Amino acid sequence: MISFLIRAVSTGLRAAAQLFRSRPESAELSERLQSWYVDTGVSYYLAARWAFFTGAHPVSGNLFHHAIEMLLKGCLCHVLDERARRRFGHHLRRLWRRYKREMNDPTLSRFDETISRVDRLERLRYPEGLSSYSFQFGLRGPFGPTIGTHAPPKHRQFELAINDVDEFVAAIFAKASLNPQFFTTGFRAEALQVLRRDNPTGIW
Repeated sequence: MISFLIRAVSTGLRAAAQLFRSRPESAELSERLQSWYVDTGVSYYLAARWAFFTGAHPVSGNLFHHAIEMLLKGCLCHVLDERARRRFGHHLRRLWRRYKREMNDPTLSRFDETISRVDRLERLRYPEGLSSYSFQFGLRGPFGPTIGTHAPPKHRQFELAINDVDEFVAAIFAKASLNPQFFTTGFRAEALQVLRRDNPTGIW
């Protein structure tokens, strides 16, 4: 009987602690967190474009992944508390599904393939399991099959059209009614050149 009561009290305390940790954040805190997430996302996006134009494609791909993760989490700050945001980890496709559910906009599905391609780039975070891989990064797709070399069985190929990411970023800002230029006020002229270079959206 005593052990039953102990387990019951313990279960109740864990439930209460979880409820406390999951309580909604205030509107003011959510606004500040959204601004921080988006600001960080824009910085990652800038760094990713710079890396792409300099030919550092593995780093570019990983930075694009960071950028999209931050932007999506920022836009979900009003509906997800810290605990919920952390549960998503670095899984872009899960984040994207939740974002689309909140937006309830069927037209966003046009970015599904872009998100899938960027999500696969998370594998570049660590080198294990990538003994052989290749990149096809360009401003526009689609991309053809790699030719001229024999690919080993575990060969992985990463593809990304940068302008598709540009259009995704522009859509995120439009949906959130955020001014992109607000997040570039501290950037130098060369940073703005990187954001605007071959970018069809014109938002910067």
